[in-house]
Amino acid sequence: REIRAFDEAWAENMPAEDRQFRVLLDPASSRLRVLYAEDDPSLARARIEYLGERGFEVDWVADGRACAAALRSRDYDVVVLDLGLPGMDGMKVLHVARMDPEIPATPIVVLTGAEESYAARAERMGADRVLLKPCRGRQVARVLWDVVGARGFSA
Repeated sequence: REIRAFDEAWAENMPAEDRQFRVLLDPASSRLRVLYAEDDPSLARARIEYLGERGFEVDWVADGRACAAALRSRDYDVVVLDLGLPGMDGMKVLHVARMDPEIPATPIVVLTGAEESYAARAERMGADRVLLKPCRGRQVARVLWDVVGARGFSA
């Protein structure tokens, strides 16, 4: 399987084994549209594969600017946002997502290896949920369904 990458220039510089992972997961079997922002390709691949196998449609971006651009160009049901993104850090992306009138109100799950103080700050800035790394794919999937269900999503 492959993942749709919004940042094509970044994707072209990926190692060959990661480039072959760049196609949209089967949208016919997917119901929940997820934007997954993570700069670590191996971690992104593992999480996206897991989510895709469970019926999520996943778009992947590897930096903050690409994340903000994707949020402006397509509606998502939920965003998974790493705080340590290059280009524009996750806190700035979170701020933009909550303040920019061009970006629809979308649940945001922050997934980070940063200190707990950053997690608390992310919650104050409008993150719907914060998960500290490391965490299992099962936990991520459960939280995604929880935050979207709390917002009234129905398949």
